[in-house]
Amino acid sequence: MPPSAAAVRSILESNVTYLNGDQIKALEAILQNRRSKLLQEMRAYLYREGDHGQRRLAEASGAGDGAAATILAEMDIGFLQHETAELRAIDAALARMATASYGTCASCGNDISLARMRAQPTAHMCLACQQHVERHRTCDSARAGSKME
Repeated sequence: MPPSAAAVRSILESNVTYLNGDQIKALEAILQNRRSKLLQEMRAYLYREGDHGQRRLAEASGAGDGAAATILAEMDIGFLQHETAELRAIDAALARMATASYGTCASCGNDISLARMRAQPTAHMCLACQQHVERHRTCDSARAGSKME
């Protein structure tokens, strides 16, 4: 049985800097809960949007508004892609828990701080490595943009 919300809060608010077994279990409960909610939201969205979404697309297409139909379809796809990406991140974090690599940076191998794991339970890199990746991604994007000009 997963720990109660109060127990999870208490465990995660301890003064320990890096993850221990109880904190991993508490974060696992949070991830499992979020995973269940995501699946529920996706099922509800697909069920609700099934006929209604098809009708909206048909109406927009039938009215000669191909742009509106495209936007509606892209919004649906965007929502589902976002939810699916989050679901994959959660599943990856749960898999790392199962292999005892949860809380270890995939880049440098150091422990990821409890503060980071509380803020982002799906994190697979420590803050320093994540910032390094993002900084280089931004620089690469800026360079690619300047080459196009």
